[in-house]
Amino acid sequence: MNPQTGAPRFHYCPMCRASLFEKPEMDGIIRQVCSQCGWRFYPHMAISVSAVLVLEGKVLLVKRGHEPFPGTWMFPSGFLEYGEHPEEGVLREFKEETNLDARVCDLLGIYRSEDDPREPNHVAMFYRISDASGELLNDENENEAVSWFPVNQLPKIELANHLRVAQKVSIPSKT
Repeated sequence: MNPQTGAPRFHYCPMCRASLFEKPEMDGIIRQVCSQCGWRFYPHMAISVSAVLVLEGKVLLVKRGHEPFPGTWMFPSGFLEYGEHPEEGVLREFKEETNLDARVCDLLGIYRSEDDPREPNHVAMFYRISDASGELLNDENENEAVSWFPVNQLPKIELANHLRVAQKVSIPSKT
């Protein structure tokens, strides 16, 4: 199986503009290679980061204001900028969507996003954050609302990975 199924295909090299051809490598992966300079195309996936903040038995969620899944709830999230570290990105996205400053505690999980049509099969990273401070405000360009929910009374969450993480958050720890 070629793991690059669905990866973009190009006709010309971005380095020298010569034609590209497909070449199977020793591991069976077919790569596009430049006929002149030898440049190889290594398709890569987008990475999203999500902030999970739980305080006093409540979790902070945002209600999506646009596709995909408008009107449903999720963790404050977004795609990393080129060259941005995931921990920087999750704090940036959290600040943009909630107006709160926070600190990263730990990585909760890394998943493959299978239901987001914007970037199919992108890597989705979920981080627990803490020490949130500031005035909670909604980014109306991104979301319809931002709100706290008891961990055992969550609203409708449609993005599969957000639901998976929300269900983990709602299970009381045994410590």
